[in-house]
Amino acid sequence: MVKVLYLIHAASAPQRLAKAQIASATPVPWMFLCQDYARHLYWERTLGANFAKLPLRDLLVEAAAGLRQPFLDLLSERGRKHDSLAWWASRVSERNTAVSPLFLYCCYLKIGQVRLARSDGPLVIVGESYALLSSLASHAEQEGYAVQWLNRPNIVLRFFRHHAIAFLRAARFLAHALVQTTLGPPPAPLPADRPSALLHTFLDEQCLGKDGEFHDRYLPGLCTWLEGKGLTVTHMPILFNMRRSKAATWCWLASSRQRFINPYRCYRISDYLAVLVEAMPGRSRKFGPAVLGNLDASALFSEAQANCTYDGGTLESLLSYRLPLRLRERGIKIDLFVAEYENMITEKLLIAGFRKYSPNTKLVGFQHGALYPMLLCNFITREEAQFAPMPDRIVCNGPFFRDILIREGLPADRAVAGPALRYSHLWRIQPNAESPARQGVFVPLPMMQSDATELLTKLIEAFGAEPQITLSLKPHPMSSSRMLEAAGISGLPQNFRIVSGEIGMWLSRAQVVVALSSSALYEALAAGVLVVPVGREAALDLNPLAWHPRFAKQYCSAEEIRSETTRLMHLGPADLQAYREHARQILDHSFGQINEDTMNCFIDGLLPAGGALLPR
Repeated sequence: MVKVLYLIHAASAPQRLAKAQIASATPVPWMFLCQDYARHLYWERTLGANFAKLPLRDLLVEAAAGLRQPFLDLLSERGRKHDSLAWWASRVSERNTAVSPLFLYCCYLKIGQVRLARSDGPLVIVGESYALLSSLASHAEQEGYAVQWLNRPNIVLRFFRHHAIAFLRAARFLAHALVQTTLGPPPAPLPADRPSALLHTFLDEQCLGKDGEFHDRYLPGLCTWLEGKGLTVTHMPILFNMRRSKAATWCWLASSRQRFINPYRCYRISDYLAVLVEAMPGRSRKFGPAVLGNLDASALFSEAQANCTYDGGTLESLLSYRLPLRLRERGIKIDLFVAEYENMITEKLLIAGFRKYSPNTKLVGFQHGALYPMLLCNFITREEAQFAPMPDRIVCNGPFFRDILIREGLPADRAVAGPALRYSHLWRIQPNAESPARQGVFVPLPMMQSDATELLTKLIEAFGAEPQITLSLKPHPMSSSRMLEAAGISGLPQNFRIVSGEIGMWLSRAQVVVALSSSALYEALAAGVLVVPVGREAALDLNPLAWHPRFAKQYCSAEEIRSETTRLMHLGPADLQAYREHARQILDHSFGQINEDTMNCFIDGLLPAGGALLPR
């Protein structure tokens, strides 16, 4: 049989493939190398019985495990070579798998090569990356395949589209900045007789309390504790998913008793021009050959660099690099800077800025949530730790997370086990085995729309016809308010309901938690609540429980999810008790309790000790 590889982009109409004249006595095997679950279902329905979809999940898990360390090592080596602002602000260097699909595409390339080696007849590959499809075409030709493109990319149109997108990104960035420069009061002078702290945090609608108090989601209680130690504390909030306007938000913040600073009030026109120049295409050196073992991913890396031209996060990060300089020019001296630690581009550029323009400022990163093995931005390798922008200290949620970061490459002298500020409710929740009133399924929806779409679709298939099981769906506070519409779901079954409120309240009521790509899985497990981790069909699993073999298994199909959920609902008292005891061990080892000793991790050895801090 002639080996023929048919290639088609996932954005094309599947009818084009369905009408193709493919000689085969049996259903034609096809692979869908695309993470969009709604599109996946559409292709599957359209192609019908004449095409046989090849399973992807097991191959993807295997490929991700095998390529993870080589990928990190390659970026570490290139980071040393290209060490610059442009490099640290790029999505390639950030390796945030929740934002950039580069690592996923490397896994797709590996999967495609494996499938090509096993096939002896026609094979169809549908992909969402032209660089991926081109790389597979080159490999297939070397393996003796005849390659047929069902929709070859138009190079000229792609060129103009790429530059149009880059232009629109730059324009949107400048327009956003222009609006922001008019909001909020100008930065106020700080008391000269007290040390100061600047807290970098994200702010969503739920952070603005009805009582007029700001409720910091990422650093709860830290402001009050630092103020009790004699510091003047200022917040630098990043507004995210606000229902009210930015102007109304800043009016609210201006009336709060706490201090807030709008960084856009500090920048100059020259800063924006410098950012646009620094982020220009071709400003940084070309990545060059990118080889992972025997996998040539050079085309994927080149495509990733091109696709992130004038990326909004990159532009914001380059702008933030100049903030310490502008604060210094205004006479605002920062003694302590505390930011969330996820090793993302915004953090690294702020750190680099403080290192250059305010070298006496002590920098603290707070590892505030769970860690996912496949969220690669969270980890720094031993080689990269020698030159990458890093905080003076990283305060971890607890000893377990500190151990993980150190094992991955973080220097041990940079990390301390501190308080789990976001998880104080875990020590107050009644254990599962002691709460007979628990009922129903709680579903904390993930932030990313593609993840939420896949989870919702599977849950409706699994429980839509099970009226005796109630599902309470809590949207992520930073997700779109039009989540269902974006997922293509017109309505929910009667036993599904959308809820709001603090997650601790829902964990105390739920019998089982079902979640996908959510740190709430770890939170629920630590609280002693039964959990069902859901896996993805054709995307990377962001599973925070993967560190614990007993709870690492994921359930992918609707049938698997329904079966495991009902099994857990019928566990006997002895099994529930054993589960609760194991969960308590995980809680004690993973999350640090909030007390004076753990809170002192934010300042011990960095600022003067003693009851109230010494004036500067």
